[in-house]
This record gives sequence, C-alpha cells and structure tokens, in this order.
Amino acid sequence: MPHPSPTTAAAAARPALDSPDSAVALVTTVPAAGPDRQRAVAEAEARHGEDTDAWPRGLTSLTVYLDEQEDTVLIYTQWS
Repeated sequence: MPHPSPTTAAAAARPALDSPDSAVALVTTVPAAGPDRQRAVAEAEARHGEDTDAWPRGLTSLTVYLDEQEDTVLIYTQWS
C-alpha cells in the first residue's frame, strides 16, 4: 500500500507513535470502491470522531487516512 495521505487538515497532525498515554494501537482498513466512496467513508469516520466526548473510554487518538490507489481507508486509533 502506498504511503497514506491525511483526509482533512485536522488529520494532517500525525499521531504521536511514542505517546506515553497510548498502550495499544489499532489499525483498521475499510475497503472503498473508487475515490468518491473512499472520500465518503473517510469523511464519515472523521465526522464520527470529531466529538471526543463521545469517544469510548480509553480511546486517545483517532486518525483517518486515504490510500493513493483510492480503494482503501486506513483508520489508526490509539488506546490507553
């Protein structure tokens, strides 16, 4: 998979991989058929993550990326 690019300006800040608050990192991929579907999935995930008060207990970071082949959304989360 090519190097992913952030989906939004807010996501441009990359997660701190060495964060002392993070005990677990989870990487999930979501298939998306084409650039329009990929963007829609990524934007829905990003909107879902905007309200940090609604995050599950222990979730400390949520970052959404698009791959350059326009067929996958990568979701990177960190948990305490």
